[in-house]
Amino acid sequence: MATGQVSSISSDNYQLIATNTTTSGTTSTFTFSGYKKLLLTYNTTAGSNQNLSMLFNGSSTGYGGGTWVNEYNGTFNVSNTVIYLNGVIASTHDGYVIIDNAAAGAPKLVNGFSNENGYVSTIGSSWNNTAALTGLVITGNVAFTAGSISLYGIAE
Repeated sequence: MATGQVSSISSDNYQLIATNTTTSGTTSTFTFSGYKKLLLTYNTTAGSNQNLSMLFNGSSTGYGGGTWVNEYNGTFNVSNTVIYLNGVIASTHDGYVIIDNAAAGAPKLVNGFSNENGYVSTIGSSWNNTAALTGLVITGNVAFTAGSISLYGIAE
C-alpha cells in the first residue's frame, strides 16, 4: 500500500487584471503585460443573436484552425484568423476561456466553454506565435447591450 502526502499542484493565484462593462459598442479591449496564464470570463447580452470572437495582440494571423463546437446542432466553426467564443444562436452568452503560455517563448493554447440558451459549446484553439500576450480584443458582430467581460492573470 502506498503512502504519501497530497500537495497542491500549483500555488499560483489568478489576479483580476480588469473588468469591462459591455453596454454598448461591438468590442471589448484589454491591455496588460507580465502574465504567464490568463482566464477570460464573460456574461454578455446583445440586441440580437451575437457571434463573439477574440484576437491576440491585434493580430489576425497564426491561429491554429481553432474550433468552436456547438451542442445545440453539432456544428463547428474553424478559423485561422480569430478564435470563436460562441455561435450565433442566442443574444446572451456566458463562459470562460483559459489561455496557457501567455508569456513569451511558446505558442498560446486556448480552451474553454460557452453557454448559449442552456446549450454548452467547447472552445479549443491556439495562436502559433511565441510573442508575449499584451492585448486581447473581443468583438461581437452586433452591439453589446448588457453584461461584462473580466480578465484574470497569473503573474510571471
